[in-house]
Amino acid sequence: MDFKKSPPTHFEDVDDLDEEAAHKEIEALREGINYHDYLYYVENRPKISDAAYDKLFRRLKDLTDRSLCFTGSSRHHRPG
Repeated sequence: MDFKKSPPTHFEDVDDLDEEAAHKEIEALREGINYHDYLYYVENRPKISDAAYDKLFRRLKDLTDRSLCFTGSSRHHRPG
């Protein structure tokens, strides 16, 4: 799953994913969001719209909130 080049904005329902698929998507989303953060904040050349970024971040939050059921901890929060 690649959220860098042309990130999707429509996703499968969170409840339809098994634990492994959810964790893979979480990692891919983190990588994509970090990439887009760099382009936006460092390079000053965003590649996706703010709305698309918000959908990615919301999806990450939804997945990590659901993964709390599996792990008991959340890793989507960051200082800032």
